[in-house]
Amino acid sequence: HLPRVHPKLAGLVELGGSFAGAYQLKRGLFMPWELKHVLPANVVHEGLRKLAPPNRLAALLTPEPRTDFAKVAALEAGQYMRNQLLRDTDWASMAHSLEVRVPLVDVHLLAAIAPLLVHNPPMVGKPLLANAPRRPLPTAVKQHLKSGFSTPLQTWMRSANELGAWQRVPLLREPNCPWARRLAYALGDVMLGG
Repeated sequence: HLPRVHPKLAGLVELGGSFAGAYQLKRGLFMPWELKHVLPANVVHEGLRKLAPPNRLAALLTPEPRTDFAKVAALEAGQYMRNQLLRDTDWASMAHSLEVRVPLVDVHLLAAIAPLLVHNPPMVGKPLLANAPRRPLPTAVKQHLKSGFSTPLQTWMRSANELGAWQRVPLLREPNCPWARRLAYALGDVMLGG
C-alpha cells in the first residue's frame, strides 16, 4: 500500500504555473478533483461551472499588476480578505455587540496612499501607519506584537454530535486530514439537512 500523495502536491503540475493556480493551491480547502469524494457529482459539476474558480482568480489579476507582490496582494484582497477575514471579523464582532471599522480596506484611502506604498518597501507600511498620528502612539502600543484571534472549532467538532458527518467520508477519515476540511464538510451537511 503506497502512501497517498498530498492533493496539493498532486496539483502542482496542473495549477502551479500561474499566480491564480498557485493561489488556488495555497488557499483551496479541497482541490477540484477531490470534490467528487465529498459532494454529489451534479453539485460538483454545476458548482465548478457556475463558480469557475480559475476564471474568477484570473479576473482579480486583470489588469495585470506590475509586480509579484502586487499580484499576490490583489488575490489576497479579492479572495481571502473579502471572503474569509472580513466575514470572520463581522460575525465575531456582531456576536459581542461590537462595531468594527476596517478603514484600511477603504478604496478611497487606498487610492490616496497608493503612491506612498509604491516608493516604500511593503514591510515598512505598518511602522509608517503607527507613526502617522499627530499625537504619537505610546511606545508600548507600537512595539506590541501582532496577535490574532481564533475560534475553538476543532474542540467543537470533537464535542458536537451534529458535526460528525465527516466520519462517513474515507477521504476525511485519513489520520492527517486537516480539521478545517472536516469542518467544511460537517457544516455543509448540517446546512443541507444531513
